[in-house]
Amino acid sequence: MQEIVIKTQAELDALPDDFTEETTIEIRSDSSVVICLRKPYDSSRVVAYDSSRVEAYGSSSVEAYDSSRVEAYDSSRVEAYGSSSVDLFISAYAIIFSSSVTVGRVLDYSTAIFKGCKERTEDRSETSSVREIPAEIDVSSEEWLRRGYVVADGIHNKLKSQKTIGDVVVFETEKFATGESAYVVKKGNLFSHGDTVEKAIDDLRYKIADRDTSKFEYMKNNTNTEISFEEAVQCYRAVTGACEYGVKEFVKSIQVPEKLTPKIVIDLTRDAYGHVEFAKFFAV
Repeated sequence: MQEIVIKTQAELDALPDDFTEETTIEIRSDSSVVICLRKPYDSSRVVAYDSSRVEAYGSSSVEAYDSSRVEAYDSSRVEAYGSSSVDLFISAYAIIFSSSVTVGRVLDYSTAIFKGCKERTEDRSETSSVREIPAEIDVSSEEWLRRGYVVADGIHNKLKSQKTIGDVVVFETEKFATGESAYVVKKGNLFSHGDTVEKAIDDLRYKIADRDTSKFEYMKNNTNTEISFEEAVQCYRAVTGACEYGVKEFVKSIQVPEKLTPKIVIDLTRDAYGHVEFAKFFAV
């Protein structure tokens, strides 16, 4: 995964429409500079940090962190975190993940969804839609199966077939992105994934055998304790029960920083499978 830092409009305009690898476009401009985002970029995510200011148009999408400010227009989409601020115009759409986010105007058939936090807007029109939804929306695995899908460890696949081997239920599934076959196995309330049935079952055994969290208790004293990548993975899996395949897929989807601490892992996994349980373990 590559990372590109943008500080001026010219630097953004010089980027290609799509990328050959997963790319994070970081906007870190001065607060006096307004960056206009006028299109979506394939195979990438656009993230605003620090005190940067962004105007999003068309079907573009941006994530807002720190004290960044985003004005969204024309069906663009915003995910807002931290102490960022958002204004929505002309059918724009935003999901708010923090009560510290400032939502100024929600106008012109725009939508603001407050996920796990109280609705708070400064100005909204009669045509706007503003509502609160729970931080965690729980749909049981049985209900997903009834709908024709296998959902386990936060990964959604289409169900192709299922069979039972001993006390293990095996689901053959189809990946949405590629159409390739993959396997999910279930024993009791535990799931694991794999490219073959054998790999999925092997990972399930590991998952059941190693859930001892006592060796990570020392991290609770200081969530800023620096830990290795391996320690972070082992701790997350032990605390949450996430399988190897699910963790690998998640790591592929993010930019892993050079320095890791329990607090950083909590922030990185926000809205991911097991996040709430992991945060509770550290009393955050």
